[in-house]
Amino acid sequence: MAGWFPKAALLLGRELKHVLIIRPQIRSLSSDAATMIKSAGFNYLKLDYDFGHPPFGPYYGYDVKLGSDGLPEWVDWSLPGAVCRAKDQADLGICFAVAPVVSLSSLHFLKSPGPVASRSPVVLSLQQVIDCMPGLKFGPDGKAINSVYSMDVLDYIIRKGGLVPEACYPYLGVQGECKSPEGPLFSCDAWRRVIPNSMYALKYAVAHQPVIIDIRMEDLMRVLFVEHGLVSGYNLPVTSYEGGVITGPSSSLTDHVMVAIGYGEVPTGVGYGEVPTGVGYGEVPTGVPHAGIKGWWCQNSWGEEWGYDGKCWIEMTDDQDGGPLGIYTNPHLPLIWNGEEQWGF
Repeated sequence: MAGWFPKAALLLGRELKHVLIIRPQIRSLSSDAATMIKSAGFNYLKLDYDFGHPPFGPYYGYDVKLGSDGLPEWVDWSLPGAVCRAKDQADLGICFAVAPVVSLSSLHFLKSPGPVASRSPVVLSLQQVIDCMPGLKFGPDGKAINSVYSMDVLDYIIRKGGLVPEACYPYLGVQGECKSPEGPLFSCDAWRRVIPNSMYALKYAVAHQPVIIDIRMEDLMRVLFVEHGLVSGYNLPVTSYEGGVITGPSSSLTDHVMVAIGYGEVPTGVGYGEVPTGVGYGEVPTGVPHAGIKGWWCQNSWGEEWGYDGKCWIEMTDDQDGGPLGIYTNPHLPLIWNGEEQWGF
């Protein structure tokens, strides 16, 4: 088995994502093959996975009650400083790179030693990915021209041995020559998919750390900017979004990447505002509290002028056909093993 399985895995790639890896078989593989399989995310995150750090709540300085599902009623990882500021990918088309760098930065903040209040934000280098990731190509207009997935970026980071802090390799917003800067490296042991089409599974993961999510850009553009008249077409700037709950059709197709950094009942007031009439919930008049509307608190890669400092609310619904804009289709996250490696089910 050790002879043919690695080759088959390399050929089939992510088509093997539903194959269950048996632990004794992993032990019998060569170290290179085992590393490849461990980092490829063929298994889903277990619903009782031990992250090695507490979920959002009192440990981080916030009095949060548990809901009937045993999870925090609300989560916002930006509050304790676990989420770096929203990047602006401009015309690069690199949402697939921004999201894994943001999520990995958050993971290392949560794994930092010492009291939470004394921890410094962790901001890893996005520019290092842009300049150095093999196969990542940009056209004459500066936009990425080849298909790269956020999972590919995590695989690259693992193989590379990690990313340096942004202070060591600053973000320029254009592809340049790959450099080898001095600085500590921050990586992860593997990445795992969150069970798809499961609101509970995504809540469980987000309650412990920010999670990479895929959504359907076409549906986002239509819901926000065409049906509600914020802009007149798909190709115009999307910075017109100022707030509200993003709703949309369920989708199993995705083409944009964000990071889910929290969830809960959509608040009103400073920093969030009211649900504008006609955006998502047209029957809710401006100024009326949200009356229990729940959503996913997500960070985008369109700069801090977009939405709420680069963030938005996407409607939280039951598990069905990928969820609004496909948010339940392919959630995934980087992991640092807590003691012994933990595999999926």
